[in-house]
Amino acid sequence: MIKVLKDAEDAINCLEKKYISEMKAFNNPPKDVAIVMGAVMTLLCKPSEWKSVKRELTDPKFCDKIISFDKDNVSNKTLK
Repeated sequence: MIKVLKDAEDAINCLEKKYISEMKAFNNPPKDVAIVMGAVMTLLCKPSEWKSVKRELTDPKFCDKIISFDKDNVSNKTLK
């Protein structure tokens, strides 16, 4: 599991605004994008519908939220 977390951290550090813009442009995202962004929204305690995802992606601090997310203190309720 440690390697998975490390890989995820590496991927987060490669986030670029152009990727965020590309996701915002989807009206109907590919299944994998919808699944990943649904999980991200769940961890942020926000609704996971695509409309909510698109709204969250407009936040200029979205990448900062993801990069600084406290992965060590996710509640059991959120994990379920």
